[in-house]
Amino acid sequence: MRRALVWIVAALVLGAQPAAADEVAARVNGTPIDASMVNDVVKGVIGRPQPPDSEEIARLSDQALDSLIDLELLYQAAQAQKLTVSEAEVDADIARSRQHFASDAEFAAALQRGGLTPEQLRADTRKTLLVSKLLTTVVWRDVQIAPDAPRRFYDQHRAELGAQADTQPFEKIEPSIRETLLENAREDRQRAYLANLRRDAKIEKGPAAAQPAAAPAAQAPKL
Repeated sequence: MRRALVWIVAALVLGAQPAAADEVAARVNGTPIDASMVNDVVKGVIGRPQPPDSEEIARLSDQALDSLIDLELLYQAAQAQKLTVSEAEVDADIARSRQHFASDAEFAAALQRGGLTPEQLRADTRKTLLVSKLLTTVVWRDVQIAPDAPRRFYDQHRAELGAQADTQPFEKIEPSIRETLLENAREDRQRAYLANLRRDAKIEKGPAAAQPAAAPAAQAPKL
């Protein structure tokens, strides 16, 4: 999910223009994902003067769309779980975003370039926070690694660790190994959770998504 959040944050900061009514890239249980959102996320992620070829653009577009679909699925699951975020949490997250700009005027100008009103920014921020809360309180809630897992990883992959293993004792790098293993375990759990969401959802892409259709209510899968 971290990748999905990176995609959406890139779109919010770098500017996602509102889409025309017929520019729908996908629908998730009836909720549209605008093609312009996908395009602007790709533009933000590319971020380099040398333009990519058409094959890379297609690949990045597919990744961006899949990430936005995952984000919407997780948001709907958070709603099904009746999770909430407070106005104070929204205010604090927007304030952190504001710190990337030299002044309030620059921040307001960035929102204007992106076609975002303050109300839309709050709505998008609330959505991202709800997804984060779902991950931390539901999806990753009981994810743990065995106490000896870092040592076993160190012993099995010492050659791959190279100079780091040769110059630093295990105790020095154990925290970073533990964090990596925990992150991998969380990603595995998240993929399984999303696979269940996708299995039960109505997801339409391309021309099939152009016209809205009735969709089943989102259900939060059991872990």
